[in-house]
Amino acid sequence: MAELKVAFSPDDSKIFEQTTQVSTVDIDDPVSYFEIYESVQFIKDGNFKRVALQFPDELLKYAKFIVSKIEELTFNKEEVTSNKEEVTSNKFYVLADTSYGNCCVDEVAASHIQADAIIHYGHSCLSVTEKTPTFYVFGRSKLNLDDFSLCTNKLFTENKVLLLYDVKYYHYVEVIKDLLKKFEQTIDIAHLVIYKKKSESASPACLNSFTFLGRQFNLKFDLLVYKILFIGEEGLTLRNLMMRFNKNQFYVYNPSLLSLTLQQVNINKSLMKRFYLIQKAKDAQIVGIVMGTLGIEKYKEIVQRLKKVLKHAGKKYYTFIMGKLNVAKMANFMEIDIFVLVACPENSLIDSKEYFKPIITPFELEIACLNSREWNGEYLTDFCELLEGGLSYLDIKDDDGFVEPEYSLITGQLRSGVNKIENNFDSSNEIALINENNKLVAHNITNASDFLLRRTWQGLQINSNYTEVHKAVDGRAGIASDYLNELEYKN
Repeated sequence: MAELKVAFSPDDSKIFEQTTQVSTVDIDDPVSYFEIYESVQFIKDGNFKRVALQFPDELLKYAKFIVSKIEELTFNKEEVTSNKEEVTSNKFYVLADTSYGNCCVDEVAASHIQADAIIHYGHSCLSVTEKTPTFYVFGRSKLNLDDFSLCTNKLFTENKVLLLYDVKYYHYVEVIKDLLKKFEQTIDIAHLVIYKKKSESASPACLNSFTFLGRQFNLKFDLLVYKILFIGEEGLTLRNLMMRFNKNQFYVYNPSLLSLTLQQVNINKSLMKRFYLIQKAKDAQIVGIVMGTLGIEKYKEIVQRLKKVLKHAGKKYYTFIMGKLNVAKMANFMEIDIFVLVACPENSLIDSKEYFKPIITPFELEIACLNSREWNGEYLTDFCELLEGGLSYLDIKDDDGFVEPEYSLITGQLRSGVNKIENNFDSSNEIALINENNKLVAHNITNASDFLLRRTWQGLQINSNYTEVHKAVDGRAGIASDYLNELEYKN
């Protein structure tokens, strides 16, 4: 554990220091671990002049070393001595606090300094970026090959195995292939797409070929016959893989603990929780589309599709861009019945039990809104699979839009059958009720303005005829735990 000091200087007269604990990574050989020479070659090949280096918190302590080393290796002394004119050298910028998630390439922050390339350090979801050339440095974690072979030999001997691995072990793939050569007829390895060689492309012998979570799957057999072996630790990557392939048995080899375990996580329980959220989405009238990314390829297309799906289902929607999610941010929009998050596969599954309103994925929203989208146990977290050309694409035009009367599993009330396509909440035929003051009121709250009118407190308002005008005065300065004007009370 290491201490991180943060300084606050609200009036340039006093410095407040705050310490927090951040987990760090201890590395024996930083030059090899962070692929310094490969990074320099990437910069030179692309002739990049403004490069953003994106770090997660646990690797920040190595930022100074990495930048100085890359600057040293990219500095061309011959070019400086031969040219009389001033030479424009490479500029490197460290990106630390990411806009969304550490696993995603932060094109938003990189655009602020007009970077023409990004080097991403640490774990990655491998989502395809929108426009900026990116070089990934996962880190070269160690794998004990002798122990791996000893622990997994029986598994490989008796079963058909699909081998997956965390990105920080990618550099062992070729060695593992040689190690398991005697089992090559019954083993398939999913390769990272960005490092995939031409020889690893799908062949006619492959029964099933697809891409998921930045990995290319070229399978010899039907997916259901495989036992899946994952090299790595428990985390978001493993959880997404288990949700996606929830009908397969998962074995996990943990290189840190030198252990092979059958993963006993109750996926059915997790799926039932997600099914509950789908039922909540069916009852929702106002949906918030939350942008959890502005850099992943095709994020604009999925937002447009979600809007069409919601319009098709007769639901109101609003779009929000708010960076990283937290409970306080989401609580500002109580008029929203449910949120749908557009993010990378690893950040899509939000455990929203602490939030005031549920948060679902685009796939779950489509199940709730489209009759033609049925849940057969398959679970998707990559929104690209829902778009045209994706494995699970459905044409919205083919959906009849009619909902048969059914009981809501959430409210216990009957959802009446309606034609969602023809349903128009702005028409004069909307159902109305008479309240105790004999005034007509709308039966359903269909937009945020209606919700605001029904609230007992509607925020600060200026009433020009009643509000007294006061001169502006100095407010509080400092931080909440130590305001400057509170010093007199402490004495």
